[in-house]
Amino acid sequence: MTTYEIWASPPSLRRDPILVEKGAKEKQPHAFEEDSVLVKTFEAASWEEANQVFYDYLGFGKYHPM
Repeated sequence: MTTYEIWASPPSLRRDPILVEKGAKEKQPHAFEEDSVLVKTFEAASWEEANQVFYDYLGFGKYHPM
């Protein structure tokens, strides 16, 4: 299992959301908005499973890998 994080920007926490592996903000801070806040931390067995959690957060429904 890998730990993932969802980061987003206030006020709605829906602006510029990003899905990353835990620790990415410390390793690549330039990839994040200056006001990004941690919204959710979770474990997933695969990138596809992590994306489904991200899609659920965004309200997009079922994730379909490319």
